[in-house]
Amino acid sequence: MYELNLRAWDGEVVYPLVSQKLDTSIKKNTGFIKKLKKGLTKENKSSLLKDIGEISLEKYLSEVITTINEVTSNISNKNEDILTAVEIICAMHQRFNVRFTIPFFELFLSNFANPTEQLSEKDENFRISKLKSNLKIITELYLVHVFKSIDIVESKDMIPYYLQRKIHRKEPFIFSILKEMLNYKFKMGYTLSVGTLFVKNFSPFFDNDDTSWDLYIMDDNFKDLLHSLFKAFSEAVITRMTDLTKTVTKLMKEHKKCQIRTGKLNDEYIEEYDLLIPILEKFKTATEVFAPIFNLETPELVSQNVEDEDDKPLESMIVTQVIPVSERVWESEDMRIFYEVLPNLDHIVKHFENTESSTGSDTTILNTFFEDLKLVETKEEMDNLSESYWKKSLDNKATRNRLLKFFIETQDWSKINI
Repeated sequence: MYELNLRAWDGEVVYPLVSQKLDTSIKKNTGFIKKLKKGLTKENKSSLLKDIGEISLEKYLSEVITTINEVTSNISNKNEDILTAVEIICAMHQRFNVRFTIPFFELFLSNFANPTEQLSEKDENFRISKLKSNLKIITELYLVHVFKSIDIVESKDMIPYYLQRKIHRKEPFIFSILKEMLNYKFKMGYTLSVGTLFVKNFSPFFDNDDTSWDLYIMDDNFKDLLHSLFKAFSEAVITRMTDLTKTVTKLMKEHKKCQIRTGKLNDEYIEEYDLLIPILEKFKTATEVFAPIFNLETPELVSQNVEDEDDKPLESMIVTQVIPVSERVWESEDMRIFYEVLPNLDHIVKHFENTESSTGSDTTILNTFFEDLKLVETKEEMDNLSESYWKKSLDNKATRNRLLKFFIETQDWSKINI
């Protein structure tokens, strides 16, 4: 196939099944186009190849080119269907050479233009699915010498703008396409599956020891360029995966804190978390493919480093949590400490819980306590009174009710120097 395609570029009609007398009837010619529109499949391959050799198609060539482009652009990802498309296109190239191949190449390149408008998730997934099969077809056609280089394009306006700029740079068009596709909305991970599928399907491109395809590669620096592109891409994928892992871990922690603080099941943290998890899974999957191929840090080690960092014990939420200004309850950090960081009276409380409670007969001590409470001016004085409350066994129902009334009726606490 490769040798025949090379000769076809020299203008020879080398299609082996071509007949000496071609059928020029309208019925046969239009029937061939209708057959094309049904799709390029394993089942109709033999019939289509036979027709290419027996039917004239000269007057209908432009319609045939358009139809083959439409059908090929929407072909499934099945290997047998893709190989059928490659064989049909090779047959047309061998039969009609540049009259078919150049206009078809110009049309087919339009499948590799990134969308200029926002697509829905469903449409984006459909586009990526098409892109995978189209990329495989164009690469196969490059290897069998149907599509040689971007230089064969006659109408620059027919191809995507980013490729128009590469015409005089002698850059392999497969490399240019991949660079454009892989950069598309990278942080969302839309084209990660395109990259992983490419390195799996065309692994000899990334192995300098494998020279089995070198004969079919038309650009001297093709393998080096692809290796450099995908290694840089893989490093970016691993970095993004690591950052996302840290982000979702932090979001889950913030969500748990928010649950404790507000009692709500849903908040902005869990909403963002739910959006990022599917994206993270894409980057994890891609990392598992790229890391071993390009001898990069394994995803297990990257994930473990993140987990080790996240396994550090959390400090007390109340005592040490730094809350954004917009969420603060207290006017200052000193005021927060006054109300939230309480003196440790555990040893005193435990000691006096087992003693008899005051019956309230020693009213002098109780009255003195409340008089001192009225005069308190510092945080330290308040702490000392709290300790005195337990040491003097003042805790009982009557005292607690009196304390409650005292705090309710006292309107001005500004005299306390916090």
